[in-house]
Amino acid sequence: MMTGNIERISRFLGFRACPACGETLFAAEHGIFGGGDRITLHWRCDSCDHRFETGLVTIDSPPMAK
Repeated sequence: MMTGNIERISRFLGFRACPACGETLFAAEHGIFGGGDRITLHWRCDSCDHRFETGLVTIDSPPMAK
C-alpha cells in the first residue's frame, strides 16, 4: 500500500520510471525547447542504459489579476 503512495508522489514530483526495467529516474539527461510551446526531455536509465524521451506542451498562463 505504501508503494502506491510513493509511486504517486514520485510521478507528481516529475520522476519517471524506466519503461524497460522500472527503475525510478529522478532527472532527464537534457531537454530541448522546440519552437513555441513544446519541450522534449531525454532520459537514460542508469540501471539498464535504456534511452527514451518524453514531451510536454506548456500553456500560457492567464494574466494576473490586478
